[in-house]
Amino acid sequence: PSSALSPASASAPALPQYAARGMATSASSSSRTNWSRVWMWLFPAAAFGLGSWQVVRKQDKERMIAFRQQRCRADPLPLPRELIGAGPEVLADWMYKPVQVTGRFVHEEELYVYPRHVNSVAGYHVITPFVLDSGEKILVNRGWIPKEKCNPATRREGQLEGEQTLACLVRMGDTQRRFTPNNDLNTNTWFWLDVDQMSAVCQAEPLLLDLREDSTPPCGLPLGGQTKIDLPNNHLNYIITWYTLCGVTAVMAYRFGRPTRATLDVSALIKKAAEESSKKAQ
Repeated sequence: PSSALSPASASAPALPQYAARGMATSASSSSRTNWSRVWMWLFPAAAFGLGSWQVVRKQDKERMIAFRQQRCRADPLPLPRELIGAGPEVLADWMYKPVQVTGRFVHEEELYVYPRHVNSVAGYHVITPFVLDSGEKILVNRGWIPKEKCNPATRREGQLEGEQTLACLVRMGDTQRRFTPNNDLNTNTWFWLDVDQMSAVCQAEPLLLDLREDSTPPCGLPLGGQTKIDLPNNHLNYIITWYTLCGVTAVMAYRFGRPTRATLDVSALIKKAAEESSKKAQ
């Protein structure tokens, strides 16, 4: 036997077809729109996070530069004996500290690091073995020379002879970067500071000092003071970029999330149809 419809069901008029279809469409689009709003707000949130991270990086970089500058301005101390042959941990504690050494250069064992630039002019850094008055041999980065002065015969005035007292900064070697060529021992051309290999070639202790500018020879070459104290600090540009993107994408997300006039019209129409249907049912 077929079940009879209740009087309320029989007498209640159905919603208009366009309203029922609109309600179903509205519910589906509302769900999609809500997820789209979430995704849209992820962009400004990520940009804000990256901008804040650049603020921290900028502060760290400024502290690092100030630390180096403060160390380099100190008066030089006699070279501690424990630095000769010391490991990376000990050298790191003395990094950029001024020291004073006395001894003589071994010019015939010069090493050339290329390319190095001063005022956009390409040249070499001259690494010269230096025999201390105590007998140990170390390495001293005497500074920069232009390419045409690579031959020592073209800069005889700068080849200081006899005992010298130098003011230097304690340095550590570099690490080879991905696209940096291997050092060419056959041509005595070094593309990165491999202190262990350099000291092995010169039979010296693995200790590198950078000559300070005030120890440059009277002729001006090699030009001392080539230690990089100031580091690239472009973080302010990154901060402005990320925070600008945050603001722009936040405005876009807000405008995207606002209901349009068409959406409001459809919602009002559906609400009105529902109210009319409810009144007729009563």
